[in-house]
Amino acid sequence: MLWLALAGISSAPAPADEFRGLWVDAFGRGFWNPDEVTKLVSDCRNYNFNAVLVQMRRRGDAFYQPHSPNLEPRTVSITNEFDALAELIRQCHSGSPRIEVHAWLVSHFVWSSNGPPPQASHVFNLHPEYLTCDSIGQKWIGNGYYLDPGNPDANRWITTVALDVASQYDIDGLHWDYCRYPQLDSGYNPTALARFKKETASEKTPAPDDSQFSEWRRNQVTTFLREANAELRQIKPSLIISAAVFANADDSFGFRLADWHSWLAHDVIDVAIPMNFTEKNELFESRTKAALSSQTRGRVYIGQGGYKTSALNTVRQLSFAREQGATGTVFYDYRHASVERAEPVKTLAYIHDHFQPTWAKPPAHTWKARRAGAAVNNSGTQ
Repeated sequence: MLWLALAGISSAPAPADEFRGLWVDAFGRGFWNPDEVTKLVSDCRNYNFNAVLVQMRRRGDAFYQPHSPNLEPRTVSITNEFDALAELIRQCHSGSPRIEVHAWLVSHFVWSSNGPPPQASHVFNLHPEYLTCDSIGQKWIGNGYYLDPGNPDANRWITTVALDVASQYDIDGLHWDYCRYPQLDSGYNPTALARFKKETASEKTPAPDDSQFSEWRRNQVTTFLREANAELRQIKPSLIISAAVFANADDSFGFRLADWHSWLAHDVIDVAIPMNFTEKNELFESRTKAALSSQTRGRVYIGQGGYKTSALNTVRQLSFAREQGATGTVFYDYRHASVERAEPVKTLAYIHDHFQPTWAKPPAHTWKARRAGAAVNNSGTQ
């Protein structure tokens, strides 16, 4: 749009209620000790981010304190004594203004190095039978190792991890990531394949692009999320459950086998966050419009990738999302805020000055209350 190119900002004023999330990954400094948490929380308040999505499960490891040491191994990145999630919640919830804390859990992607994890209790070491593989039996797929969504025991492991986090900590949200297959040629875990053959009365091994196999695998991902989230909602009904999803919905549906449009339509998740990471504004705009048009019962917050572009263009993209009616955006990410590789706080300050100069409260999640009421009344409608 011409006005966007000329002005660099949206004509839409900042609303009083708007979700302004900040993804904080665990592959570098950000919350590895109390001082880093203090700085992160201070930066959020200074630059008007009202929610942090903090990566508490990175690759099958825990940046929190699992209830059982056999449930999920502690990460090797921080000392065993430090509970990053507890400290984040304490500082975000005790100060003013209050900041929402969303525990970001990578679900099925569990390892990305050639050698095995150093912790004996890591799921990779304990249960290699949970791993997916491609049609010729290779377990390393794309960028690493994944648990197979078609293996019920693998999904149960992930669900148990999520329930442990939600039951122990006063989190505002749980944010799923990598709830999908790594690629079309995957999902050939022996248990999963046996289930597919039994359920479809098929004797031969399907090709990766077999339509029936693709639909079956999509259903495995959806079933995992539906069942896991139902248990999470039982123990914490107010929990906001979101998922990071591919901004290209066709790619997500056809090649990653994650049908996030249906997740929104059928209340499987509360919020979808398309990872709309691109320096190309035309592509960003088309994906934003498509994603927002998919809002049915849940919400869509637009994920924006600052690391792909300049601070100026980040503001243009965030502003476009607001202009199109998005009730929230999520910025990726705290450590890599700009392609220019300037100090991240410089980009955060630019976002503050040109996009969110005043504080806003996260939106009330009224649709969750309507959904809960509808379930009680068995009406099936909002």
